[in-house]
Amino acid sequence: MVQALQTEVAKVLGLSNGGKVDPTANFFDLGMDSLMAVELKNRLDSHLEQPIASTVIFEHSTLQALAAHLVERASPTAAQQDSNQASEEPSSPLEPEKTEPITANSDPPALDNSKEHEEDNEEISPDIQQELTALESLLNRS
Repeated sequence: MVQALQTEVAKVLGLSNGGKVDPTANFFDLGMDSLMAVELKNRLDSHLEQPIASTVIFEHSTLQALAAHLVERASPTAAQQDSNQASEEPSSPLEPEKTEPITANSDPPALDNSKEHEEDNEEISPDIQQELTALESLLNRS
């Protein structure tokens, strides 16, 4: 598993001659950026013939950690635990809220400048308040 991952990571990083990647080196210390991480994730999806979470490369950012995670994920007991865990977990807080679409003829949403929604009850500076008021009036014109 580690050798196969070394090959894929080397390709994503653009290392010549299938350069060997240190199994304990952090991908991001080797020069991987977020786009490369997505490319690696997509390559792994294709090789594994099943999708992996988009955060896996960030959560397991060395060859050893990623290989261990993928092996554990592939074991039958891990798959059963994952499906049990998925059925117990509530929906993701990252799912977008369902909102009404805004059309050209609809009224813009009202801005809530009340202090009850401010973090740590900090006051809004007069400059920010003036800018919010100006933006609100612009929205009300259309």
